[in-house]
Amino acid sequence: DLLKHRIAARGQANTVDVQDMLAIFPRRFQMPVSFTGTGSMNVVVEGPFALGQLSYDLDATLFPGAVAGESFDHAEVSLHSDSGQMRVEKAVITKNKSQITATGEGRPNGDIDVKFHGSHFLLEESENVSLLGANIAGLLDFDMTLKGFVLTPDVRLTGKLTQTLVEEQEFPESDFDVSFKKESISGTTSIAGGQLKSEFILPLNEAAPFHLKLDADKWNYAALFALVGGGSLLNDYEASLTGQMDLHSDHGGLFAASGEGVIDQFELKRGTLSLTNRRPMRLNMHNGVTSLTDFTLRGAQSFIEVKGHDFTRDRLNVRLDGKVNLRLLQFFVPFLEEFSGQANIGVDIAGKVETPDILGTATVENGYV
Repeated sequence: DLLKHRIAARGQANTVDVQDMLAIFPRRFQMPVSFTGTGSMNVVVEGPFALGQLSYDLDATLFPGAVAGESFDHAEVSLHSDSGQMRVEKAVITKNKSQITATGEGRPNGDIDVKFHGSHFLLEESENVSLLGANIAGLLDFDMTLKGFVLTPDVRLTGKLTQTLVEEQEFPESDFDVSFKKESISGTTSIAGGQLKSEFILPLNEAAPFHLKLDADKWNYAALFALVGGGSLLNDYEASLTGQMDLHSDHGGLFAASGEGVIDQFELKRGTLSLTNRRPMRLNMHNGVTSLTDFTLRGAQSFIEVKGHDFTRDRLNVRLDGKVNLRLLQFFVPFLEEFSGQANIGVDIAGKVETPDILGTATVENGYV
């Protein structure tokens, strides 16, 4: 009805591309991740010539597709809107036995309050996890809420990871609680049954506060090798770290922080090769000015020592000396099947963090790659 500036329509599509569906709402809603798939759709629309004030019922069924690089088998969505007050009647995505459901509502002013729940998400079936190049398995359960304006909502993500296996090594459960806001990312984590605990506020602008608190208790940090492609080497290593760190600043982020960190025990072993600390290693910061004390690791015919006094982001003053068998450090270059030799290094690092000036020597004896 053009005279009354209203529209009424009914539509049905047996084959529809999800990208075509999302193209209808670019100014009201933009997917924060890639979303592909095809399926069928039914829609009934009535209301004024204003998308945010329409009344409608939309039902869609999607067959194999992908969200954020993760494939799914089947998806069903049912939305109801009354004069722009939208409600998610049903939203379910399934992949084998894994399922993600959504509930919530959207208001005519663009505000949303949506909750997602994911259950029994198998890491071994994840395309994104497989990109790490390691044999990783486990169960992920999570909840996510989106609140605020649809284009810039506050996001809270909580979850738990259980039955975790990395290269057939079993790890205790981990959990996380992370919030994403306009000015910062904050939250808490507990990794591997509390071996590593963290509290953090990471600012997204110079004016926001910064806080980082870490507490490690015999943490097997070798699991991190899987994140850089070194999962196949995991069973070759023994690793343990115990220590604490607490840094904070009202503004300026990490490079304006004050606080301290202490590593009481550090161990890295591969066969007969090893590096350990003999005294607690300390880091002290005051308004971004940093000093290191006793940052020394030693092993049989090996050592790594880092010295630094009163250095800052823009004025580095760090000395690195070391002598170590490269087989012990192969996890840094896991793409090399063989990496051995005796490395000797002595360098001074000055300049800025972003563009450091490095001066010194490094040699490799009996090297093999």
